[in-house]
Amino acid sequence: MSQLQKRDGITLIKRGISQISTFTGFCAHHDKELFSPIEDVDFEIDEESIFLLTYRSVCHELFNKVAQSNSAEYNLLHGTKDVDQQVKPRMQQLLEYHRNASKAGASDLDVTKNKLDIMLVNKDYQKLRYKVFEINKSPEIVASFCSIPYCDYHGNNIIGERFLGVRTALPMVVTQVLPYRTYGVIIFSWIQSDELVDKFIRSLSELDLQSVPSAVVRYVFSHSETFAVNPNWWESQKPDTISYLLRLYKNYLLGHELDNSCLVGDREIVDWSVTNLV
Repeated sequence: MSQLQKRDGITLIKRGISQISTFTGFCAHHDKELFSPIEDVDFEIDEESIFLLTYRSVCHELFNKVAQSNSAEYNLLHGTKDVDQQVKPRMQQLLEYHRNASKAGASDLDVTKNKLDIMLVNKDYQKLRYKVFEINKSPEIVASFCSIPYCDYHGNNIIGERFLGVRTALPMVVTQVLPYRTYGVIIFSWIQSDELVDKFIRSLSELDLQSVPSAVVRYVFSHSETFAVNPNWWESQKPDTISYLLRLYKNYLLGHELDNSCLVGDREIVDWSVTNLV
């Protein structure tokens, strides 16, 4: 991203993809041992590779959520001492919200990871469901993240009051947009057990096939904290498209209300074509 662009209160900074994708949650030995089937060889799209991609994404997200919670806790204790008294209550409120949201996210992710741990030990991936869209080119947007689908691709609220149930672990869907061989893939994966994610995936499948890529990009911008965008592609977009995507990204940010209509629209954002379903 380029620092030349500052719109809608968001500044974009150009970084190498390795800077945002590096994950230090495993030591080098175990990282290589565990993930070599999807890193050291030209892997196939099958149960094992989907599982390893899913497992790495969940571990990465859990690692980040714990770090965010700890950071917010530290700033609550030490980071507001010298802040203006008129600003301090609001800052503390935001930090408490961020800490609590990070803790809740970490708790949901921990439940998911524990289930994946059992699959890993037993090498039994039958309960991991997935849907893969192969696209005709390497994507200009790359993402790998976990999220709770609170609305579907028709704008329907599918989570209801479960979002408020702090003692209820909410189901996760892992979304990945990745280059693969000479083209790209969009992968959704989730643990079979909850109708919530099934409803979400079903609503995506009900869309016209060629509108899926742009619908997925809307999901990335509105539900992911960190993803990579090719700067040449970004800087070639029209100003109204950039403003639209940044408005979607604000949907994820602290202090903004969740918008059930964020996934609805017929705007073509990317020129990817779906070539195959797995």
